[in-house]
Amino acid sequence: MLNVLASTPRFEKIAQKVANDRCLMFAHLSLRATRLYDAVSKHMDGNDVMSAVRGKDFTPNERGAVIAYLELQKV
Repeated sequence: MLNVLASTPRFEKIAQKVANDRCLMFAHLSLRATRLYDAVSKHMDGNDVMSAVRGKDFTPNERGAVIAYLELQKV
């Protein structure tokens, strides 16, 4: 489902702003957005309901993708 969201025009607009704000390349952030589930699942501890996104565990583009997904939910 994250991949479907990542391909929407609204997500792309938000991701572009996040990339610009964080001095990241949109293409790299967008690619990480489609692979984010795998990256986050590596740092999950069992079936915990809550997951922490620690800076040391994720690349700047992965963190940017997380921010873009969170921004997408604001409306």
